[in-house]
Amino acid sequence: MTSSTRTALSLLGAIVVAAVLTLHAPGPWTTLLAILAALVLGAGQHGTRWLMTAAVAGTTGTALLAAAGLSSWAEGARELVFALAWVGLPWLAGLAWRLRSQVRAQAAEQAQQERQQRRERKQRERDAERLALAGILHDDLGHALSLVALNLGKLELDESQHDAARKTVETAREQLTDAVGRLGASVRMLRSGQVPGLAPQSEADLAGVIDQFRAAGASVVLEGRTGSGADESRVVRVVREALTNAAKHAPGAAITVNIETTADGTARVKVTNPVAAAGSEPGTGSGTGLSALKQVLKDVGGALEAGLRDDVFRMEALVPPVDHRAVAPEPERPPVKVGRRTMLIAAGLVVCSVVVLGGLQLFAQAEARRALLTAEDYARLNQGMSRSDAQALLPDHELLPVPSSPAGAECHDYAVETDWLADQSGDVYRVCFVGDRLASTALLAGQGR
Repeated sequence: MTSSTRTALSLLGAIVVAAVLTLHAPGPWTTLLAILAALVLGAGQHGTRWLMTAAVAGTTGTALLAAAGLSSWAEGARELVFALAWVGLPWLAGLAWRLRSQVRAQAAEQAQQERQQRRERKQRERDAERLALAGILHDDLGHALSLVALNLGKLELDESQHDAARKTVETAREQLTDAVGRLGASVRMLRSGQVPGLAPQSEADLAGVIDQFRAAGASVVLEGRTGSGADESRVVRVVREALTNAAKHAPGAAITVNIETTADGTARVKVTNPVAAAGSEPGTGSGTGLSALKQVLKDVGGALEAGLRDDVFRMEALVPPVDHRAVAPEPERPPVKVGRRTMLIAAGLVVCSVVVLGGLQLFAQAEARRALLTAEDYARLNQGMSRSDAQALLPDHELLPVPSSPAGAECHDYAVETDWLADQSGDVYRVCFVGDRLASTALLAGQGR
């Protein structure tokens, strides 16, 4: 529902309430409409403001009618108080409903904020753990790799080595130096607050990785390439891990790298190699590299499968596009329930409204029964008959308040109907005496009393 629609409904409700507050003895259907209008006002966004506006308008209308002589001040005050009771309690019920809805909305918003804070706190904790781990790896592994590079440098300067061996040692030292530099770059990325992971890479880096393995003696065949929108850094990481595993577990085996990119930038990487060739000694590993890579891809919405099939080791990875990296959603917690106290307050207001309004209606019906003048008795009243004869036909009680009378006259009102749903509900018989004689009788509709 738009804001303009809600404003229009509130304005219409305020007009109905103001009209009922101004009218004298409104009919049952008009009263029911006023109750519904007050309920709508209470449940609206600015219910208090609209109700006050309707109350001021109704009070002003009642005062104007009394000032114009169309009703007495006492009668107008009584009807105004009665009408306020009819519309006030439904308005409170609507207000309770609105407050309950606001409490639920605030509880849901607070739960959302708490979930966001927990996600941010977990992210900070993970970043801190990764930073600490990266620092340890840089200090320990970097130191060890530096020593290896130093020893390779000594071998490179050893004149007893033939040229081919010296060239191999030189290549190994350069690769090791590059690895130490990249390890330091990763730690610097973490410390600067960037997203943990590899530095951005291009397709040239993919070719460079493959060239490095070829230079080390591996037989690598590259099929396909990364297309537009592909996450090239993670593709390079997948290929590097696959080539490392193949070189470790199946040295000398031919390795095939196939890369396909879909229209949306999703890359499918497939790396295959036969099992260890005859005469070669396969290496051993812990498998943590594949497990870590599988978790990384899972966190961004990708997947990784690896295993031996038909004497061929296959590793297949699905790498999402760079612009659509998904974050693993946190399990949603059940919605926060509004306290039972709020529910009891709302239910209590509704029950009180029904009880009070029902009590007022029962009181009005009881008064009408005590002051009921039947149509047969009213027809027997004749102008000029004595007071004693007229009082013998009239009920013992009359309706309150006592109506205003012309000078020298004394008037009394009696109920026409006791059923509040009947068309004549609220109508009265007015009987006036002058001295000891019946001066006049009249049937007045409820609006004209």
